[in-house]
Amino acid sequence: METVKSSSKRKSVNNDEDIWSKLPAYCSTNSVVYLFVLNRNATNQALEHIVFKLKEEGLKISLVCGPHDKNKDIILSVWCEHDKLVQYSSQVYMSQQLRRQCSSDDVDSNNWTAPEQERILLHILESIVQKDRSTMVGMDNVSIYPRQSIIQIYHREQVILDYFPLHQQDIVRKLTSSACSAFAHDIDSIRNYFGETIGFYFAFLNHYSNFFFWISILSLISYLFGNLYLMNELFTIVVCIGLFIFLKLWKRQSSRLACRWETIEAFELESARPSFRSKDMILDPITKENVPFYPIRKTWFKEYLLSLPFVILCMYISFKVMCLYFEIEEWTLIYCSRVNGGQPTIWVTILIYLPSIFYSLIVVGMNQIYRIYAIKLNDYENHRTQTSHENHLIVKLVLFESVNNFLSLFYIGFYLQDINMLKWNLITMLTINQFVDNVLETFLPLFTVYAKSNSIEKNIKKKDIDESSAKILWENKLSEYEDTYYDYLELFIQYGYSFLFISILPLAPVIAFLNSFVEIRLDGYKLCVAMRKPRQRSAKSMNNAWMISFEVLSILVVISNLLTLSIVSNAFDEFSSYFMLTKFAFIVYVEHILLMLILLIWYIVPDIPKEVNLILSRQKYENIKTSNLQSPKKNMQTSSG
Repeated sequence: METVKSSSKRKSVNNDEDIWSKLPAYCSTNSVVYLFVLNRNATNQALEHIVFKLKEEGLKISLVCGPHDKNKDIILSVWCEHDKLVQYSSQVYMSQQLRRQCSSDDVDSNNWTAPEQERILLHILESIVQKDRSTMVGMDNVSIYPRQSIIQIYHREQVILDYFPLHQQDIVRKLTSSACSAFAHDIDSIRNYFGETIGFYFAFLNHYSNFFFWISILSLISYLFGNLYLMNELFTIVVCIGLFIFLKLWKRQSSRLACRWETIEAFELESARPSFRSKDMILDPITKENVPFYPIRKTWFKEYLLSLPFVILCMYISFKVMCLYFEIEEWTLIYCSRVNGGQPTIWVTILIYLPSIFYSLIVVGMNQIYRIYAIKLNDYENHRTQTSHENHLIVKLVLFESVNNFLSLFYIGFYLQDINMLKWNLITMLTINQFVDNVLETFLPLFTVYAKSNSIEKNIKKKDIDESSAKILWENKLSEYEDTYYDYLELFIQYGYSFLFISILPLAPVIAFLNSFVEIRLDGYKLCVAMRKPRQRSAKSMNNAWMISFEVLSILVVISNLLTLSIVSNAFDEFSSYFMLTKFAFIVYVEHILLMLILLIWYIVPDIPKEVNLILSRQKYENIKTSNLQSPKKNMQTSSG
């Protein structure tokens, strides 16, 4: 994003301090607080307009760091008194749950939790909208359309560098102790504090970890008794069926959570994203209001003539890197066979394994680089809604990283048919991928937090800042939690490594389970300690694009493992001879029968449990009953009038 630069025709913030001198200095409050980090290079008109619009909504503002403070950014604290929260709660649109909590029966209560107050405050902030089409104050080159959020547009243009809620330390301490617990997380507490989007991620991570626990037990049994006749074949088939049971159970569990959190039937017309670029307006056929418009053909043009070729090019580069790795691997083996008369030594052994280790690190590095460009391309495509934006980004990430991570394994397994090499590469890539991900996503942020905390403590001791302001500066220095994209992607890649070749490496799920056991605790601890608190977002479940990705990968697992068994299993030779079929034909028959059985289970078992359907039916009945009772009253009032 472009950084807003000060205009030569306008006074900069540094030359005009009037707006800051009128703001009170920050002091701690028991209310829920949002921090606004403003760009000191923005025009004075833009910053004044932000302060004016916040005050116009009845919000309280205090100055944490002004232009002359040592901190490079200008920081405001924004909060709302309880009476105002109650007033706004009955005026603005909120989720079904908040409408229930804010009904007339308990609207004057003081029992709202801090996260509930935070949701109301966030809605107030993002409901500061433009009433008609114009340009942004202080930014003549940026247009804003009716009903677009002023705060979000300024955030997009980097006048507001970020806005986020402060952590509630009493809740954080409870969540942190839960995160470090050896037992499962309290998903409801996570959802209440971080919102449904993150709540569903941790619910899925719990479900994922539990599934890997039971698969790990089966894996150990298969490993210990692998010499028994048909043990490996039966284990592989059971796991293949188990993957689809795991996904089906998650759908049902997700429905239960959505019902409990009252988002299962939430319906909201998606407005244009803040980053959506448009120069035209069009009449929305549903709302009958003018909305920003961008021709869909232009988005398609960017998708198919720019993004798709780029993704294909990246996959081709990944393929060429893989080919180079195999050439180096072959050269290394030839060289080692000539060294010391071909006698194995420690150094020769290390040299033999070095190419696969370096290749695994290169794969991880390519993943990180690709993610940067995938995000930029996805933003350039200019999708109108957040859902469409997320779906297209997920497809880009899944396509490339599947090829980059798994192509070499398929090449070794089905072209070279070198089972020992496949086992080693699978273990190496799984282990290194998990290790690097944990370092980059968890240990590095935690180390950064530790380093920053030392510098802030030194400033407190020098009395450069007071403790209440230190808390603000501390949270401002924390990293921003991007989204659940990369968390789900990490699980997706681990899922593939664990099951694509489980017929030859039954211990892969054990390695993955140990990592997921640590992952769920590190992710929770990281969110509480090393990250800014993300803005709460509602969701019905995990993004459906992830669900489809896991389903497609599970089908590939079935095909891959049956083909692998055709290479390593002697039992398949016997069965194919008994049925007078070629080995390949027998494998195809088994694969079709297995997929038909899975498909049968998939469609017989409903996604929504019976008890959830009963609750939904009861709610519909109550709504109809209430509507029928209210209709006569309205008719009587109309006739009397």
